[in-house]
Amino acid sequence: MNHLRSAVLLVVLVAAGCGSSEARSADAFVEVIGNDVHFDYDVLQSPEHARQTSDLIVAGNIVDVRAGLEVWRPNSLPSCAKQAEIEASEVAKGEPASECVDSDEVLFDKYLTVVVEVSEVLSGGGAEIGDEVSMQLSIGVVSDVNELVKRSPRGPALFVLGDESDWLPTEDARFAWPDGGSRTELMMPFPDGVWFTGDDGAVGPWADATDLGSRWGLNLESVDDIAAALR
Repeated sequence: MNHLRSAVLLVVLVAAGCGSSEARSADAFVEVIGNDVHFDYDVLQSPEHARQTSDLIVAGNIVDVRAGLEVWRPNSLPSCAKQAEIEASEVAKGEPASECVDSDEVLFDKYLTVVVEVSEVLSGGGAEIGDEVSMQLSIGVVSDVNELVKRSPRGPALFVLGDESDWLPTEDARFAWPDGGSRTELMMPFPDGVWFTGDDGAVGPWADATDLGSRWGLNLESVDDIAAALR
């Protein structure tokens, strides 16, 4: 399912609970991520389509959010000293300045680790009620990790996942796990299969619950509504 790969990675873990489970709105959280990360995707046409094309669908409560996976690639840009030499002549000709990087690697993408305690497995295998599913949520290279952690939601959430254990954005990419995680099992949610709880119902960074409901022929307002449609 490589067509999913710019969204979110998940690692399914069984662990003790961590963080606070007190409800906290996801509105500001998903707005920042939705503004900073963009990609095209094939939509989930129906609940049956979601079940057939995914490997796991879980609902539960968000219990922790912290810094997560980083993806690095070899630097293909010239050093800043070399670029200064090039631009000395280019600028004189009216050419725009170019990027430069004084490092061997550049940050390609970064993620947050979002942990959900499973209350219901709606489809597939690999998790049970009471398990903690640790999710790597793409936030792009611009977003501030600490600010997003401060805005991080608690409360009901739902994820429609595909197995991306062999995923790499490019052959020369390197994974780094600041929180000590690993790529033992990587699951990636469909962009319109990432749902948190906001002030007025279900919210996602890349999809609207009303649009999802229109496609599915249902009135979907909350995470519970989406879960009910997928049962």
